[in-house]
Amino acid sequence: MIRILGWLCCVFILANISLLLWPTTASTAAHIYAPKRDINPHFVRLNKEVEDNFYAAQSYTQVTENAVDIVIQGENCYRLGPFMHQTNFDLAQAVLFNAGVEFQKETRSSKTAEVYRVYTGPFTDKAQVVSARNELTRKNILDHFSRRNSDGQYIVSLGIYTTRETADQAREMFAGKLDNVALQQETVVLPNTSWLHFSVDNKPAITRQLERMDWGESAVKLGKYACLSI
Repeated sequence: MIRILGWLCCVFILANISLLLWPTTASTAAHIYAPKRDINPHFVRLNKEVEDNFYAAQSYTQVTENAVDIVIQGENCYRLGPFMHQTNFDLAQAVLFNAGVEFQKETRSSKTAEVYRVYTGPFTDKAQVVSARNELTRKNILDHFSRRNSDGQYIVSLGIYTTRETADQAREMFAGKLDNVALQQETVVLPNTSWLHFSVDNKPAITRQLERMDWGESAVKLGKYACLSI
């Protein structure tokens, strides 16, 4: 009897020690890699300050690319892009391939371009900038950033557009929600971009599916494209 009680005590002690030493999620090391996040195109493709610093830090030779017609036959042709990240571009091709859609690829070389910036301001100090950005957030206008101009004043950029028509439309849209919305023309460096061209005639279901997809970058859009035939 005494021997049995002794064995039970030993088993009880070993069980408690095991529970104390058993690893838990709280004691494991945190994952060192943060999940990859999409970079707002305003900070990469269209933010003049970031682009200038990026190209000044490397030996860069601008390449002039001749316009090339993408030959696509059909009645309903589409263009998907611009893609800034090669991974997203490759995944988009896989999506089209799995959907049975034939596509053509296009890469546009980096170039200097004139664009139109829509912004609110200017502001004389950072406190006014913080107040303006808080107002934008309250109105669910999240795609914006602040910058300091050469004259020392600040603006809050609401977006950059490649044509005067789209810039005027954006200014009218923002002016209906905000005060002091203005427009200015400036020069930026546009880096390489990738595009996909295809036709999905007689496949309206595929078109609807592609229009609803998240392509990994907020700048990527699916739009109609003029069909060209040989």
